Amino acid sequence: MSSANAQNKPAAVGVEQLAKTRHAAVYDGFELIDNKTKIKIPKGKPEWTFTLSDFDSNKFSRLKTILGDAAFQKIVKKQDYKVPQNEFQSFAGIDNFGVYYFTRPDKQEGVTILILVSYGEYQPARYIANIEGIWRVKGAGF
Repeated sequence: MSSANAQNKPAAVGVEQLAKTRHAAVYDGFELIDNKTKIKIPKGKPEWTFTLSDFDSNKFSRLKTILGDAAFQKIVKKQDYKVPQNEFQSFAGIDNFGVYYFTRPDKQEGVTILILVSYGEYQPARYIANIEGIWRVKGAGF
């Protein structure tokens, strides 16, 4: 590969796991009433606070396109997620809830904090959100 082609090649996305501990039930309430309630992450930074609407359209599987296959597979492996077998299944976290994500800027330029959340209806009209993992991502275009 010529040096001109090497310069045009996009940089690889790097991912680093910041938190290994999963936090169950950081939110436990009613979706329609509490959609704007600020939720704090245990032992997390204040700027990582989130609402349910921060992640509701960000399915975990979309990260493969954003991060690339290698970085995505590293997260899947470290999180011990099972790969869905068909298009009707999704990645599942705590309580077998679907996994979503949201991001926050890091203080370092070009770095994003990626927070994985599992979310679902636990009982009729009762919703729970769990923190699945927190990652530092370098070089992705969120």
